Amino acid sequence: MAPTLLWRRANGGARLDEQSLSLLRGQLGSILLGTVFLFVGLNACVIATVRRRGEFRILERFGWFIGMYGARMLVEEASALGVVPKSGWPAVLIVTVDYLLVVPSLLFWAELGIGNFRRLSQAGALVGAAIGIAGLGVFSTTGSPHTLLAYNHLLAIMLLVVGIVAAVPRLSRKFLVIQSRVLGICMPVIAGVALCVNLAGLLGFRPPPHIEPPAFALFVLSIAYVAAQKIFAKERRLLSIENELEIARQIQASILPTSVPEVRNLRIAASYRPMAV
Repeated sequence: MAPTLLWRRANGGARLDEQSLSLLRGQLGSILLGTVFLFVGLNACVIATVRRRGEFRILERFGWFIGMYGARMLVEEASALGVVPKSGWPAVLIVTVDYLLVVPSLLFWAELGIGNFRRLSQAGALVGAAIGIAGLGVFSTTGSPHTLLAYNHLLAIMLLVVGIVAAVPRLSRKFLVIQSRVLGICMPVIAGVALCVNLAGLLGFRPPPHIEPPAFALFVLSIAYVAAQKIFAKERRLLSIENELEIARQIQASILPTSVPEVRNLRIAASYRPMAV
């Protein structure tokens, strides 16, 4: 009987290993995407911090948004795989990201927007921050994570107007700093997926599996393209201004006399000082 028992234990362990490997294979795509999102987000924040210029603020907000989403994906997969079975911090991080993810997203669109669209995005970010703080306060005191999350879903659904603005050239020219064909094509698709996911959360249903990460990856690629386009455009403009200033300096230097006149019994000295130092 001892060999039979050992065989059963070994066979049960083999089945358990196969189940674990099968589960890991199913989650491998989400793990890779989450790692990429987190890595890109951290690098964007680092670059924005190092450069410390106003035009890189859009990169910082993009980094916060994608980094928070990637961290949530990785923590969700770690919890599903039982990597941290006795810890409560994964649930805290997931709830925190669920409540606050809309804030950097709205701030990002505020950087891309102009006029009323910019002001509306900024106001939405303030509302989202207030909802997030209140929801996290309720979660910390009562332990209920979903008390105010419905309001967060409503705010996210209101964000879908971005897809309409980006897709319609007339609205895009009026309300966005950059008009991009990439955004015009991608944003309606992303908006449709976001509407499905947030409506499901609002109504208490689980959204279809594996629908949100690919849509978010498409969103990240399109937004990264637009952000890079804006930053590079400003860099080219600054470089052009520097070249023009250098040409102006050369012209001014060519006008100035190269030497002072020599007069007997008279010493002449000259100095050149720019108007702004």
